Amino acid sequence: MRGRAMHGWLRVDAEGVRTKRQLEPWVKRGVAYARSLPAKR
Repeated sequence: MRGRAMHGWLRVDAEGVRTKRQLEPWVKRGVAYARSLPAKR
């Protein structure tokens, strides 16, 4: 990922996820998005 645009990716700075409490909303958001995608064959 270094130096390349990764469309559809979101990077959260380490300072924003130092605790489980800070990390949890980002994980939930990612899981919700993944579940919204069509099933793979």
